[in-house]
Amino acid sequence: MAEEKGLVEGLITEEGLKQLRGLDGTKLRINPMYLNNDLASKKAIRAFANGLGDINPLWRDEDYARNSRYGTIVAPPSWTYSLFGAGIMHGLPGVHSFHAGDDWEFYKPILLGDVTTPEAIARGYEELPSRFAARMLKQYQERQYYNQRGELVAKALRWNMRTERQSAREKGKYSNIQLPHPWTESELKNVEDEVLAEVIRGSEVRCWEDVNVGDELPQLVKGPHSLEAEIAWHAGTVNFLAAGGVSLRQERLGHPYGNVQRLDYRPGRVRCDHLREKDSESRQNSGKLLHGIPAAIRFRRQQSLL
Repeated sequence: MAEEKGLVEGLITEEGLKQLRGLDGTKLRINPMYLNNDLASKKAIRAFANGLGDINPLWRDEDYARNSRYGTIVAPPSWTYSLFGAGIMHGLPGVHSFHAGDDWEFYKPILLGDVTTPEAIARGYEELPSRFAARMLKQYQERQYYNQRGELVAKALRWNMRTERQSAREKGKYSNIQLPHPWTESELKNVEDEVLAEVIRGSEVRCWEDVNVGDELPQLVKGPHSLEAEIAWHAGTVNFLAAGGVSLRQERLGHPYGNVQRLDYRPGRVRCDHLREKDSESRQNSGKLLHGIPAAIRFRRQQSLL
């Protein structure tokens, strides 16, 4: 495996695939360093809802929630993402991985004061044809979430795409995408108005018999994405980003997000530092830095924040 700028670049080999197949059905160890929001406290639920931009009073208003069928504040269904993200990486060291989707099943609500424990189980892979990289795997992992009574509250089947970084760079499938989108003030104002026009239905349930073919449902508009939104999301979900001596110790222990400041392939660096580039060509090159995909899209007021 080659090493570039502190990043180990691996290849998809038959030996690596054999080891990956051997993990099928294995319950994976979850490092406590990754765990967050196991306790559904009032402040944690509110911070998570703020990170979503979700103003549903069921997540934040005690009086409103007390009069609901739940009798208390409820965590949003996607709260489970804040326990340990979209799972953990396993197998094929040095081969790039990006989260591509989940199939969710929800069984019980997570209520104020609940303590949720996650589990992760390897569920195999399949190899797919790709125009993005020389080889691409669709890797599966099942996540299960249990409350303090041992009840299964939710489960998800995740798939991650695994690709070799070098071949993705060489193919350059997304190398011609122009970033950022040139938003005008008029466009931004229209989007803001649409965001603020969200209709809160609350206890007014839309039932099957209330909907007819051809009915136009109201829009739920999110965005444009901004650095502020990114920070708010991480503030409500992530507990493994750190600074100073904590970050350095994480790096020495092999934590993947240790010392974001020094290693430029870390997510914080990819999403933020490269956005400081003023030159369009520099931005495009930085977007192709390591993974063969563009850097995070810069929207809205991010330029003034950096």
